[in-house]
Amino acid sequence: MGLDQDTQFCIEWFKRHCPNIAPMDVGTLEEAQALARAENASIQNLVEAGVLAVWDGKVWLLDRSEYPDYTANAWISIWEFAHRLIWLMETVGEEVAANFCCQLGNDEAEQVRELARQMYFICVCKGWPEVAMAYKLLEEGLASMMGDKKKI
Repeated sequence: MGLDQDTQFCIEWFKRHCPNIAPMDVGTLEEAQALARAENASIQNLVEAGVLAVWDGKVWLLDRSEYPDYTANAWISIWEFAHRLIWLMETVGEEVAANFCCQLGNDEAEQVRELARQMYFICVCKGWPEVAMAYKLLEEGLASMMGDKKKI
């Protein structure tokens, strides 16, 4: 099973517009709309989810620390889920992240792993070892968290 369209959009946007990581580089709304059409993604969904910002014709990915509070009954892209997991692992620890991870089915967990691998590779190729490490830790931590899920 492949990654959802909104996640594919975020991966491509990240590759194009995150050369300095913090702050995220911005692109134009016109470019975002063209990419969204190509990926069959929804800019509106990404903005409503709180992972993408649009202001005055400019578009950028939000840092995971800027995501709004999570709504458990809302649809969530693999991109958003993965970055929320990384944020939880970095800020409150793997135990809390494992509780959040309980919402993942096996297919979704595999998609998060796939995203983590892709993002790790992208970051290594672009020379961003600090950013790459977050994705490597997510990939490694996910196996442990999913194992904990089976015990619950």
